[in-house]
Amino acid sequence: MTAILNSMELKLKDFFDNLNLKRFVPSVSKMIANRLNARELQQFTRKELYTVAQDLDIAGRSQMSKDELIKAIKQNK
Repeated sequence: MTAILNSMELKLKDFFDNLNLKRFVPSVSKMIANRLNARELQQFTRKELYTVAQDLDIAGRSQMSKDELIKAIKQNK
């Protein structure tokens, strides 16, 4: 029984690895930039905003403060 479960677990892992979910991340980041206002973006951590900025390929993001990241994300519509 354990061998069967291990086999199923490996097959599921392979399935999800092959989905390549990373391709959906930029569209989620674009949606965040387009739909959320600056006040809503303030609820994100700097690290989360940095990830969005990274997905949107915003130049200079590593040097930006949280407020600067929010401004850059909103300008990237």
